[in-house]
Amino acid sequence: MSDHVNGWLTAYFDGELGERKSHKVEAHLGECRSCRVELERLIAMRALLQEHPEATNLIPAELFVSQVGLKLSRRSARPIMSSGLETIWRLVPVLLLSTWVFVQTLFIMTTLTGFAFDLGLWSDLLNGLSPISPPGLSTTVVWNLGLSALIGILLLSWAASWWIRSHNSPEEWVTE
Repeated sequence: MSDHVNGWLTAYFDGELGERKSHKVEAHLGECRSCRVELERLIAMRALLQEHPEATNLIPAELFVSQVGLKLSRRSARPIMSSGLETIWRLVPVLLLSTWVFVQTLFIMTTLTGFAFDLGLWSDLLNGLSPISPPGLSTTVVWNLGLSALIGILLLSWAASWWIRSHNSPEEWVTE
C-alpha cells in the first residue's frame, strides 16, 4: 500500500474499521513512518483531552451573544433630516417617470384633440365658446420633445449620481 492512510487513521484509532481495512492500515503502519507519527499524535491528543475535565463554567449562549453585542461598536444614528432626504432622493426616479408618463399622456390627448379640430368634428360645438384656438401639431411636438428631453436628462443625472454613490463610500466623499 503506497498511499498514506490518513483518511482512515481516525476510524482505525476509534475501532470503527472492518477487519479487512484494519489489516490494511496495520500493514501500512508497519511500512510508513509518517502515518505512525500521525497515529501517535492521535493517541497523545486523546490522553491530553482525558487529563483535563470538561468545562462546566460556560455561560449560556444567549448571554454570550448579548455580551458580544454590547462590546461591538454602535452605528451612529442618522438624523431624521438625513433619512428624510434619503427617502426623497430614492423617490426621484419614480417622480420623474410619473412626470414623463403624464407628459406623454398630455401629448397624446393634445394630438388627438388637434386632429379632431382639423377634421372639423368639434368646430360646431366649440365655435363660440373658446376664444383661444388649440395649438398646432408642431407646437405640441416641440413641447413634448423638450419636456421629454428635460426629464430624460434629469433621470440620467439621477442614475449617474446613484452609480457614483453606490461605488464610493461616504468616507471617500470627504476631501482633505
